[in-house]
Amino acid sequence: MHKVAAFLFHKRTSAARWFFGGLLLLLLIVTRWLWIDCDGGTPSLTEYGYFATDEGFYACGGKQKFLLGRFISLIRANPNTFAICPASHLLTWLAFSLFGQNTWAHRFFPLLLNTGAWLAAYAYLSKKTLAWIAFLLCACVALNPLLLVYGRTVCNDTLMASLLLIGYVVTRRQARWAPFAGGCLFGLGVWIKPSIWLLALFGLLGQTNLNAMNGLKNWVSALLTAMAVAIYAAGGLVLWREALLMMVAATLGGYGGARVARRIPAPALRWGIVATGLVMAGLFFWRQ
Repeated sequence: MHKVAAFLFHKRTSAARWFFGGLLLLLLIVTRWLWIDCDGGTPSLTEYGYFATDEGFYACGGKQKFLLGRFISLIRANPNTFAICPASHLLTWLAFSLFGQNTWAHRFFPLLLNTGAWLAAYAYLSKKTLAWIAFLLCACVALNPLLLVYGRTVCNDTLMASLLLIGYVVTRRQARWAPFAGGCLFGLGVWIKPSIWLLALFGLLGQTNLNAMNGLKNWVSALLTAMAVAIYAAGGLVLWREALLMMVAATLGGYGGARVARRIPAPALRWGIVATGLVMAGLFFWRQ
């Protein structure tokens, strides 16, 4: 027994990595996969009405494509569809196409990616330290109540974080295919939530000027929006009178906001963003 304990806890061996990796996978199955079909329950202090709002926003486009043949329903007037996170709508449609319309299919691919992210994090950490320490770090974070809830549902924040983590671990590998595979994962992340994702990527690339990062983000977002507009226009889904009014207003607001942002010092702008997030989180809790 002493030799087994020393082998698992005091040495960096492949067997120890596989053993604790299997334990982590078992933990994820017990705390997430076995509950994939369960409702999130009544909003509490650890939730903010997510299951009545966000999960539908992130999955309803795929359901409409599966039932009606298109991602957007102008009759239902749901602007959230495909406007917030196209990738999650695509994954939902793919899941319904493979498994049929049921109460768990739309969560399959986000949960699969979330599981892959935890295993990727463990694989990376277990190369830097002892396997049991890597397991303990991942297990403690994975058992956070918020992550237990959001990690098994369609949530663009956890999906985006999972892709970022897997992409980072993949690109760190010394293999010819690693940059291509990592780029594919980062590209899929852009189609989930471009704004936050692009800022995170620019930060990883060494950018520190928040105004410059916002400028680059806006250019990439404009390119993605132009591609979407071209597709919708070709399908006759654009209401041009309303769209032109929004374009003029968005342009004026964008240039005006940029002029104001350039005059604000970067630290003040950064703390302003943090304060805005804290105020919004406080409002969500207060509205409970």
